[in-house]
Amino acid sequence: MPDDSFVEELLSHIVQRLQTVAGIEAVVLGGSRALSSHTSTSDVDLGLYYRPDSPPDLDALRRVAAEIDDEHRSDIITPLHEWGPWINGGGWLKVRGLAVDFLYRDLAQVEQVIDDCRAGEVQIFYQAGHPHGFVTSIYMGEVAVCRPLWDPHGTLQTLKAQTDPYPPALQRAVMDKFTWEARFSLDTARKSAARGDAEYVAGCCFRSAACLMQTLFALNRRYLLNEKGVVTRAAALPLCPPALEERVQGAFGQLNGEAQGLSTALDELESVVREVEELVAACARRQPSAQPVNRRRMAAGFGVRWPQSRQPASATPFRRRCGRASSDRHPRRYQGSSRGAGLLLQSPICDRARWPARWRCAPPT
Repeated sequence: MPDDSFVEELLSHIVQRLQTVAGIEAVVLGGSRALSSHTSTSDVDLGLYYRPDSPPDLDALRRVAAEIDDEHRSDIITPLHEWGPWINGGGWLKVRGLAVDFLYRDLAQVEQVIDDCRAGEVQIFYQAGHPHGFVTSIYMGEVAVCRPLWDPHGTLQTLKAQTDPYPPALQRAVMDKFTWEARFSLDTARKSAARGDAEYVAGCCFRSAACLMQTLFALNRRYLLNEKGVVTRAAALPLCPPALEERVQGAFGQLNGEAQGLSTALDELESVVREVEELVAACARRQPSAQPVNRRRMAAGFGVRWPQSRQPASATPFRRRCGRASSDRHPRRYQGSSRGAGLLLQSPICDRARWPARWRCAPPT
């Protein structure tokens, strides 16, 4: 296993060579090694940031890669956007026996995504290598956790300053987008489970679990970078259902192609979904500055139909009954969207001492 001094010396050697490539604006260490959660087999992920109007000299980059690669391969650097619009190319090298990945990052695209996230806008796209999809907030998370190795103009340091603290508008947007879908994905799989359609049910289960992880990370105001090992990491978050990892893994273990097993998997995941919904709703209730929840839309998203006689009051009668609304007195506290579940949660996260004991998971050590 390479020790830290070996990796640091290796990074210094690689970065020195990358500095000679025109068009590279900054080089950062990302992934598990930036988070100090790596293992002996973890890759070294290096983000190569560039401006689209001054892209990197790929011929020069290929020469550098061939020079430092153990096998001196000349064809390991891709054109820009070779792997898609988001994970948009790079190269897989082996340097002194250690896997080193070059990953292109378009600074204009990253800056736009950070602005969007801070404004409460997040999207998800199909992307090879991301089985759930590429959630645009990944770019913001990468900047937040990365370790700049070469940043001569302070570009990455400036961007990092915009990622801390975790934006409340991003928290609301992620939970609005994914909380309801976790249950919806399971509901759509019920008939297929009865038919023994394991492939479809497995896909729905994965999508539900992935949406749950997005919700839990947002609830805890943590950036989620990819799907690898995410259930283990979510289980260590301060706010999460009890025995999360064991229950999710157990549910997937029931996907055996038999109708009974498929239904059991859906039932087990549905119990987790229910508890995550309770966590989100409890946090919303404990936020005195939260915008009133749009209960009709939240109920529809969770598969609930209000009786006509119990339809939630609209915002206009609320303002009429209560006089000037709190949002008029404190407009900055009420910025953001009310779509989806309408979960507008503000910082700080609710006092953990007030949570039921079964929700108070031990923080990571």
